[in-house]
Amino acid sequence: MKQLFKSIIAFAAIVAMSFTVSARTSYRGFVDFDPTIAVSYSSVSPSDLKLDYKPADLSILFSTTHGVQINRHFFVGAGAGFILGKTTTEPSEKGGGNIEDGSFELNLYVPVYLAARYDLNIVRKVSPFISFKAGYLYGISEYGEYNIPGSSGESLADSGFFFQPTVGVRIRLHHHVGLNLGLTLFPMKYKTEENSYSSNYSDIRASYTRYNLGLNIGIDF
Repeated sequence: MKQLFKSIIAFAAIVAMSFTVSARTSYRGFVDFDPTIAVSYSSVSPSDLKLDYKPADLSILFSTTHGVQINRHFFVGAGAGFILGKTTTEPSEKGGGNIEDGSFELNLYVPVYLAARYDLNIVRKVSPFISFKAGYLYGISEYGEYNIPGSSGESLADSGFFFQPTVGVRIRLHHHVGLNLGLTLFPMKYKTEENSYSSNYSDIRASYTRYNLGLNIGIDF
C-alpha cells in the first residue's frame, strides 16, 4: 500500500510537470524584412586576386522562422527565405584598354537555417533581444561583371555556410504580437570561371564573399 501511494505521488508529480512545461512552451513565428548594404569584401581564391572596385551593393533578405518559445526568454526554431541583390557598378577599364559602362547585377539566394533567440522578457512592452541563425546558403543566379582586374564575363552566385546575428528591441503590439527592430549581418558568396585578359592568369577561377549590414524589421506572432 505504501509503495502504491508513492507511485501515485510520483505519477501526479510527472503529470503536473508536464502541464507546467506545456503552459510555458508555445508556438512562435517570425516574418522578417532586412534591407542591407555591403560593408566589406574578401577575396577567397586565389588569395592574390583583388577586387577591381567595390560597388555599393544593396540587398534585401525576406525570411520566415517558426519554432517553439520555451519560456519568456528562449526561442528555438528553423526557417528559410530568399535574398534579392541589386548592384550598379562603376565604369572600369579592362585589359583591352576600353572603358566599360557600369554593369547591373541581380542576385538570388535561398538560405535555409536553424535559429535561436533570447529575449530579455517578452512580457514587457519593450524588450531587447539577440538572435542567431546558422545554416546553408544556396546561390541561384547572378548577372553582371566579376569585378577583379583583367577579367570579363559573368559571375555566379555561390553556395556555402550561412549565418545571421541580429541585435535589437521587440515592441509588444498585442498579447502575442510584437514588432522587432534591430541591426543584422549576413554573407553573400560569389564565384566565376572565365578567360582572362591578364597574362598572369590564363583562366580565372575565383570566389569572394561580401558581408551585408543593415536593418532588421520584423513581426513575431
